[in-house]
Amino acid sequence: MSKSDFYYSFPLKISSSRKKKNRTEAMDDKATVIDTVLFQGDSQKEYITPHKITIFTLIKTYGEMKLRVFKARDDNLLMQEGDSTVEERMRIVTNPRHRRTFFMLILKLLQDPDPSLAELNLVLLNKQHNLFQDFLPEFQLNMLKILSSGIEGLMNLVKKVSQLLVEPNAQNPIITRRSVLGHFIRRTSVIFEQSSCNGVVAIMKPNSKAVPVLSEDENEENRLELNSFKNVQEKSILWTRRQADLFLAQQSVLLQKNDCSISTKKLHNNIQQLLQANPDCAEAYFLAFLNFLRVRDFPAALHSLHNCFDRGGGLYFDPNSKQLCGNSNDEKARSFRYGALNLAMLYATFGHKKEALFALKECVMLARSAHCNFCLQHALSWFCKLIEQPGKEKLMECSISRSSEFNLGYLTSLAIQSLSQHVSDQTLAPDRIFEMLSQSEVLNCQHSLQDLTSNVFAQKASLWTIYGRPAMASLYAQLLLHSEAQDHNPEATCAAVCHLAMQFMAFGDQVSSAALLSFARERFTQLDIERIWMRCEQILGFIHFLNQGSWQLARVAAEQLSSTDKAESTLRMAELEFAQGDREKSLSRLETGLVSKELAPLIQICKMVTISRLLEECPFSYTNHLVKALGMASSHHLAPLRYRIILQIAEHQLRMGLVSQALLLVESVITLVLTHCSLLDQATFLFFKAKCKIYQCQQNRLENKDLSSILNLLSKARQNFEKVQAAAKVKEVLLCMLLVYHVHKLEADKFRTALELREFEEQLASRKTSHV
Repeated sequence: MSKSDFYYSFPLKISSSRKKKNRTEAMDDKATVIDTVLFQGDSQKEYITPHKITIFTLIKTYGEMKLRVFKARDDNLLMQEGDSTVEERMRIVTNPRHRRTFFMLILKLLQDPDPSLAELNLVLLNKQHNLFQDFLPEFQLNMLKILSSGIEGLMNLVKKVSQLLVEPNAQNPIITRRSVLGHFIRRTSVIFEQSSCNGVVAIMKPNSKAVPVLSEDENEENRLELNSFKNVQEKSILWTRRQADLFLAQQSVLLQKNDCSISTKKLHNNIQQLLQANPDCAEAYFLAFLNFLRVRDFPAALHSLHNCFDRGGGLYFDPNSKQLCGNSNDEKARSFRYGALNLAMLYATFGHKKEALFALKECVMLARSAHCNFCLQHALSWFCKLIEQPGKEKLMECSISRSSEFNLGYLTSLAIQSLSQHVSDQTLAPDRIFEMLSQSEVLNCQHSLQDLTSNVFAQKASLWTIYGRPAMASLYAQLLLHSEAQDHNPEATCAAVCHLAMQFMAFGDQVSSAALLSFARERFTQLDIERIWMRCEQILGFIHFLNQGSWQLARVAAEQLSSTDKAESTLRMAELEFAQGDREKSLSRLETGLVSKELAPLIQICKMVTISRLLEECPFSYTNHLVKALGMASSHHLAPLRYRIILQIAEHQLRMGLVSQALLLVESVITLVLTHCSLLDQATFLFFKAKCKIYQCQQNRLENKDLSSILNLLSKARQNFEKVQAAAKVKEVLLCMLLVYHVHKLEADKFRTALELREFEEQLASRKTSHV
């Protein structure tokens, strides 16, 4: 279960901040205090800003151009005078493409915060908007007229734009009253009509830092209006509450999808600007909290979370009664329990289990007192994730049944996936696990849970990989990459890409594997996702360098792997030291580095297999570790590991002189190995089978068909080793072939193989020199 799935399962519960009352709490960096500024509700009040005047001028320019065209058409001027200019203007203005471009531009200007004049000019001159000819010169002319006319020009502007709602006729106006633009015009007109004379004067001086000096006889209302307008104008970028709500909604959706197109730094700057204009916006602090989680900044995330829920459940300023008021008890309790829940999630994300459990207990206590089953189920989901104790499966099953009882489809499906992932490390049969995942798929289909659908695909690909069926794993990875679900869960998508990269590498296609890893590196740049492809890249790099005998580069890859998977890194370092011949150091690393009881079964089995290799001189310890590893691999249905352990047992039998038993043991699994395992495993089994036949031929009389069979096995093993670039193994096969030719006095083949061996050693030496 991915962390991004948990983020999505916890919607922000700050109903108090969505009320139409004005609330503000000014926060210090270290403490929460209630600001005593007189106008704390001004952040939600709307003003006639210079940007809105500019939008009105744009609308007026477009409307007047269109009215002139309609008037010319109605007066039949085109037929009488044949004016090509009017005809061309009519063709351009009435073009649906230009009309759509203009209104999309206006919509963008309405939704975005108020830009500066230079930024607005860049937007208007952008070729992407492609405004029609003669529009910008006429727009600039209208702006100059308004500035030169003063207040009269401003009043005429509002009047003429309002007339576009009824011209040329009420049945077919230039702008429909019920459209987005119609609502904006009517609302702005009402605000302008309600403005006092001093407010209109202040509008005409937006770039002046000086505020008009009020005379003593001016009433208090006008004085307060001018002061509040000054506070708004002094901000670098203006965000209305509607613009802020739209921005927060859009960015929240992108963060839920973990979209890499969001720049963390740019989003942080936008949030800071938004909070300057709307300091009481609790949702903005929660968005900042999610943004800091992306870059793993714990102190900033914690501070943002405290700010969010302090504002969501604290006091607010009521402009009607001119005093501070408190939220209702229900709203406070809701804010506190969801604050504790999100705090627990934050601690769990950074690995602080003790603090997370403490916050969860507080959340459960508050949720029980309020009888909030929704919050309780979320807390139970996190509790199942955090605890590690016997009987965890029963608690997870209880979470599934309770979530289903309360019709919480998302939590039910997520809990089923968590349970299937947990029992996959146990001895449960694979058919039972896939049956559980099919239940999750049904819920995902019923509730259109696209992100969890992609989770199921990625989970099935992982399960089929460890169960030794790479074809099925590749199938589910490609199903995910060809479905629309990949857009809703980039973490699962990245895992699917890495599955395919490892499959290509396992079957000798290094070019395709490198291309997929390069795609993942460019596409998934988020900190919480890049660990997936980084781990895959380091493991594949280690295997590649180890096969080629590049010890130094293999060590670098194994050390870098510790940043994403410490247990895997320790195991790979021990494997490298064993390949270099340092058995004591390898054994010491395994015994001291992998002692945790919480190790995955896969790591435990690999540890026992490696230790058994290191203890080959001690037969009792050697066989003891191998038998335990074989039993554990069989009970956990880890087929690839079971095949390798069987091969190791067969190698031990061959060293003891039990050639027939070793050959019989290998023959029992070689068909499955050649069908489902990687090229390296296939080549290893073929090479071992050839060696068994060579020993048999020493005991019995060699026939031509036996020699042909041995050479055929060695040739296939050599081809597979070359595909995966296992240099040491290729050299070993060539030496074995050379020995066979020498024993049976095949001189021509012997000299040919010797020449191939010499050329291969020269190539290998040149590659190592280039690595150094």
